Amino acid sequence: MHLKKSNTIFLIIIGFKLNAKLKKTIAFVSISIYTLIDQLKPFNWDRKIGDNNTTVMNIRNYWRCKMLNILMVGLGGFLGSICRYLVIDLSQKANPNAFLPYGTLIVNVAGCLIIGFLYGMSETRQLFSPEIRMLVFIGFLGGFTTYSTFGYEIFAIIKNGQFLAAGIHLFLHLTLGLGAVWFGYFMSQQIIH
Repeated sequence: MHLKKSNTIFLIIIGFKLNAKLKKTIAFVSISIYTLIDQLKPFNWDRKIGDNNTTVMNIRNYWRCKMLNILMVGLGGFLGSICRYLVIDLSQKANPNAFLPYGTLIVNVAGCLIIGFLYGMSETRQLFSPEIRMLVFIGFLGGFTTYSTFGYEIFAIIKNGQFLAAGIHLFLHLTLGLGAVWFGYFMSQQIIH
């Protein structure tokens, strides 16, 4: 096990003002992940993968890449969720008697703005490595808002000239989403009464 990496993570965790149980749990999980990655070292087999066995992939490296992607998405999601909470909390404190949930609207629109901007920037330039894409696009913006992904999907469909598909996608997401919220609420009321 890479004790230095585990100790570094643990020292970073200690810097946050968390309760002792949460610190120990996070440290245990991070050490377990590093242990899992290191346990893959003995399995240094080559396996033929792909059409006609032309692509040779090292299983250990494959799983290390997968684990890195998982960690990047998790870290981004953690940070995005915290930012979402803070923005919504601040907007509710600024206007406690608001007619609409402006905090949610702010994060959804901001997430769409961010993903649109970053997509536009990365379309013409190679600004992001695959790991940073996982961290920002899937992790952070996924944690900050899933609406940004929805907006991006609609944009991509329209950009490809599939206006009917975009309309159907938009209609289904809005009606099914609202319907699911109503249905969930209705079910909870039936259980309560």
